[in-house]
Amino acid sequence: MSEIINNREQVTFNNTERMETLKSIFKGLHNGGNQDEVKAHF
Repeated sequence: MSEIINNREQVTFNNTERMETLKSIFKGLHNGGNQDEVKAHF
């Protein structure tokens, strides 16, 4: 089934964007951000 679903083509572009989004979420939590706001962003 994995040969039908080829996710590797999309990984390179989306992976960078996804990592930056996660970094900003964790930084917001670390800096005392509201948990509900972070959940909504996530």
